[in-house]
Amino acid sequence: METVSGSPATDITCRPYYPALDGLRAIAISLVFWFHYGVPSVAPLSLVNGWGWIGVDLFFVLSGFLITGILFDSVDHSHYFVRFYFRRGLRIFPLYWGFWAVLLATAAIQRVRVPVTFLAFPGYFANLLPSHIMLPAGAKDYILTLGTVAGHPFRMYFGHFWTLCMEEQFYLAWPLVIWLVRDRIHLLWVCGVGIVGVPLLRWGLVTHMSPAWVAGNVIYGSTETRFDTLLVGAAVALLARGSQREIAGLRVTALASIIAGASITGLVLSTRLYGAPTVTAGGLFLPRWLQVYGFTLIAGVAAGVLVLSLRGANWLGRALKWPPLVMIGRMSYGFYVMHMVLFGFMQEAYFKSSNHTKERYSLAVSAYCLTFALSWASFRWYEAKFLQLKGWEWRKGFFGLSRPKTLSRVATARRVNGDSIPVAVSTTSAMPQ
Repeated sequence: METVSGSPATDITCRPYYPALDGLRAIAISLVFWFHYGVPSVAPLSLVNGWGWIGVDLFFVLSGFLITGILFDSVDHSHYFVRFYFRRGLRIFPLYWGFWAVLLATAAIQRVRVPVTFLAFPGYFANLLPSHIMLPAGAKDYILTLGTVAGHPFRMYFGHFWTLCMEEQFYLAWPLVIWLVRDRIHLLWVCGVGIVGVPLLRWGLVTHMSPAWVAGNVIYGSTETRFDTLLVGAAVALLARGSQREIAGLRVTALASIIAGASITGLVLSTRLYGAPTVTAGGLFLPRWLQVYGFTLIAGVAAGVLVLSLRGANWLGRALKWPPLVMIGRMSYGFYVMHMVLFGFMQEAYFKSSNHTKERYSLAVSAYCLTFALSWASFRWYEAKFLQLKGWEWRKGFFGLSRPKTLSRVATARRVNGDSIPVAVSTTSAMPQ
């Protein structure tokens, strides 16, 4: 298996932690937040209101890059699968299933009927089922009304969880692919085939699907039509572990992708040659060009920004390491899970009753701050309790997992795979990264 990497002085990627990527996560979650809470009449936010969904694509590229790097670097580990799934499970399951446990318990207390199809979300396969199967008759979105607060219905939206379903499916399949292929060049070919093949699949579907399905963005949330974005990030991780010539080419490609993306965006915004995404009462409408090759172009631009951000010496890397951005980025998973908790109530109680732009903007900012507070509290007092188990040692045995022999004290803010968490300090050995 080829594992060539650059020298420490010039290698831009092969490090255990990248502060700038926390900054990118903060930008991604902020784009998604303002996409949902945006105030269309405010000029800067009106653009985000139509394009903020690309924050999800940025998350996908980041996931493909980080997960592929972890898997490729540890493919020869004796407990490759168990180690990866154990650590990923500690990161994603407690919060997500905890959220669903609270939601379902609240629904039971309030005697709210939960359609059985909604349970496909905690099972991580909801995005594989079409909406006419998932949604009850007459329903237009994934919503549960859990009662009333101050005379207004408290509605819980969870349709955005399709992205978590897609990432979990990636976590299940991609480790096996890397373990079977192993060779870096062959893995790059796998990525290349996917990056080229998925847009061709989308083209075929858009061409032959009914207009109603195209207008309903069926392609947007399906794993089989969207995993090329994850593979773009995976390809960056594999190229970054190549020769110095490949790394230099990666930087040039990153600049080219950003310039091309900026040019296409300018063309879309300044002419009617291409349709731009629009947000209406019926939801998000994506034109055909976006549904065919636009997703891949956006992934390329996101990958370019990712590559340039990894070099902390440039202006982008320094900007993304701004402490407030890094702090938001560290909580981005919880932020994404919980940012729609307040949306239904605020939409009914405030957004619909207020036509004043400044008031709606202030309410959206308040929701942002409250969501950050919720995600910070969840991370600090709930998620960290599970994440500190990443410090368990790996020994011989069936599962290869054992608790450290000596736990003398607790040290805070140790970064394990990019998570700043309190972990137990063992006097016998260093914690695995």
